[in-house]
Amino acid sequence: MNLNLVLTYHWYDEVLSGRKRIEYREITHYWCKRIWLKRDTFKTVTFARGYTNEVIRYNVTEIDMGVCPYPEWPEQYYRIHFNIRNS
Repeated sequence: MNLNLVLTYHWYDEVLSGRKRIEYREITHYWCKRIWLKRDTFKTVTFARGYTNEVIRYNVTEIDMGVCPYPEWPEQYYRIHFNIRNS
């Protein structure tokens, strides 16, 4: 199963460059239903650059909960780990 996510241009470019290998989503009811409850079924994640046709797809290696390395985001998040090689 594939997970489709839209990223801002900045974060898309960070993923594309290989500097960002984990995507973070807030722990909310919405993301719980969309990601957490289905976490074992996702094999790939597709990132769209904003609402454009530019997309990249990676293999999902793990979905877990944990902290984010950015100091301005001190909460726990859903973390989508992915292989930096395109699938």
